Amino acid sequence: MTRPYLTFYDASYTGGVFKVHTYALDSQFLPELLMSTPLNISLAQQGFDTEATLFCNLGTAPLVEAALANSEGMLAKDGPLVVKTGAHTGRSAKDKYIVRDAETENSIWWGKTNVAMDPAHFAALKEDFIAALGGKDKLYVADLFGGSQPEHRVNVRVINELAWHNLFIRTLLVRPSQDELTSFVPEYTIIDLPSFRADPARRCIVQPILVRMVIQLCFLACQALVKQHCPPMPAAH
Repeated sequence: MTRPYLTFYDASYTGGVFKVHTYALDSQFLPELLMSTPLNISLAQQGFDTEATLFCNLGTAPLVEAALANSEGMLAKDGPLVVKTGAHTGRSAKDKYIVRDAETENSIWWGKTNVAMDPAHFAALKEDFIAALGGKDKLYVADLFGGSQPEHRVNVRVINELAWHNLFIRTLLVRPSQDELTSFVPEYTIIDLPSFRADPARRCIVQPILVRMVIQLCFLACQALVKQHCPPMPAAH
């Protein structure tokens, strides 16, 4: 049985230069592995001002090569990319904040894991976060589908500062075909900047880490869109 996404990596270190060569098992799958498709809707059209070099919709092999070139990880003996996640090896339950307003007041189970944030503090956080996005020298962007069924899936754009994070999200979500990418319009946008540190005094955040959940909610929370794509289940008879 053919394994369509398996790629072999041959690494060499010569003259102070680390080189990685990629080989796909079957040439028919090579376009998916190596593709780089321009964005149909630019970041500027979304209101994001950045001078960063954008790497858009890269395939598996280029993202692995970028991660290695950026010193984000290393290749294990048989070829897979290995990375260190740092001090935080899993979710940080105490670092999830949700804006508490009229829309969320009665729809969120508030408590230790769903911490309320004042709209004014969130506005300051968002302003600083978007400014940090604009200051990056390179960004990796992937346009993907949330859900496999066309009648229910949503279009998700993910913007990462790390290549291996972009590679990871391509595994979690569904990858569009190149034809689908040419007309792709993002409905949700996730921005992932793990280097960003929140100032607790300015933004009313307990710890200056892992604020991605807050930023995701800014762009992901859209009750009307959820209702549009995920209609209620029919009543049981």
